[in-house]
Amino acid sequence: VTFAVFGGQGMVIVGVTGPVCIFSATVYQLSKSFDLPFLPWMGWISIWACLMHLALALTGSCRFVSWVTRYPCETFGSLIGLIYVWTAVADVVRFFQEEKPESALLSMMLCLATHVSCEMFSEARDWTMFRSSIRETIANYAVFSSVLLFTIISVVVRDYGHVDVPRIATPNDFAPTTNRAWGVDLLSCPGKGIGMALIPAIILTLLFFFDHNVSSLMAQAPEFKLRKPPAYNWDFFVVGLLILVCGLLGIPFTNGLIPQAPLHVHALSTRKEEVLDDGTVHLVVSRVEEQRLSNFAHAFVIGLCCLPPVLRALQLVPLAVLSGLFLFMGM
Repeated sequence: VTFAVFGGQGMVIVGVTGPVCIFSATVYQLSKSFDLPFLPWMGWISIWACLMHLALALTGSCRFVSWVTRYPCETFGSLIGLIYVWTAVADVVRFFQEEKPESALLSMMLCLATHVSCEMFSEARDWTMFRSSIRETIANYAVFSSVLLFTIISVVVRDYGHVDVPRIATPNDFAPTTNRAWGVDLLSCPGKGIGMALIPAIILTLLFFFDHNVSSLMAQAPEFKLRKPPAYNWDFFVVGLLILVCGLLGIPFTNGLIPQAPLHVHALSTRKEEVLDDGTVHLVVSRVEEQRLSNFAHAFVIGLCCLPPVLRALQLVPLAVLSGLFLFMGM
């Protein structure tokens, strides 16, 4: 919500990325190795990283992002996609290792079916049946429809077929999942931890300098023909402040998302057919509805997921359905 309101380019979607999850898991392992409290150490990492983000933004360092070509953007996007696919495959393997055979087999079927459904519904614009408005709606809500469909199917199989699968584990109330206060106790981190936090903070800053700005570049690619100019330095400044807030609350850091950021712009684009000199026809973007409302609504709806009734409803979603969603996003 903060980035949707105060970000320079409101079309960029921010959230927790795969590399951030890997970074957080690595920091957790290091905190155990160095006998440091994890969340307070992450809090100090966020303070150092915030200062570095603000320094880079205030010195205009993000202007060098304009030198980045499409090749590294696509390469980094492929890396993110590979992480999604690897996570999905690892989940399916884990199901067969930890669950009963019938549960593991059902999980694999739900994963693959969700992936195929997302692919099929997302291509609804090319269907020859239904009106164009209906096809557009099906394509826009392909992911939501697929997740809802196979969640319902899994519940029916559980109740009538007596075969259950692992599902999302969420608390019943909006509260920290561990027995702690909302704010992180920074003073519980020893002095050596405060100094050592500088090294992972540098790594996090370098990661976000590339990760966030690449997602911003991809969301503002020339083919989208956006009218609003980029604001790389201001966006990086806002991301730095968000890192500080996340660190003090003990939650994962957020930055620009791949592929969600460019997909968001793509979903808001109007396309038309264009005939090339060789006679081939392809779709080009004629205009994009540039606004902040969809970004704000996306963040607001995620906030609604913290309400107790929604949290209990999320407990019905199988993990295998999310694995299928990861496959779709990665491929």
